[in-house]
Amino acid sequence: MDTPATAGPSPSDAPVEEFDEVTISIEAAPGQVYDLVSDISNMSRWSPETFKTQWLGGATGPKVGAKFRGWNKDGWVRWPTVAEIVTADPGREFAFDVKASGARWTYTFRATDTGCDVTERREQPHKPLGAKLFGLLLNPKARPGTLRTGMQQTLERIKAAAEA
Repeated sequence: MDTPATAGPSPSDAPVEEFDEVTISIEAAPGQVYDLVSDISNMSRWSPETFKTQWLGGATGPKVGAKFRGWNKDGWVRWPTVAEIVTADPGREFAFDVKASGARWTYTFRATDTGCDVTERREQPHKPLGAKLFGLLLNPKARPGTLRTGMQQTLERIKAAAEA
């Protein structure tokens, strides 16, 4: 029996300061959609916030412990992040932690009769002080809505690519 590749405790085990999730149905096999999502070089195609990604430390693919840098934007504000993959379970789940923000981003893939349901989830059990201060630049009252809209756009773009 294959054991899913995971690392670290789930943020679900801690009180969550911020949480959101969006689900979409896609007419494609879970493994096919997983491959699109877990190839971080595609992230700038999907996300309206991420405009560039790069594997770090010799990593070349989605494996637990692999790290990548992402460059993000929100209006005039630009910032880099470093993320570490914590779950790489093909066709089932892909997740990464962004230490600077305290967020875990998780994509789950559930087979359906016509393809799969894909859920993008953001959990932030704690927000480091630096992230709280940086968040003041991003219009803190509008930020949750911006993130949710971005998650919906991300899934819609993945759907369009998977069904093309």
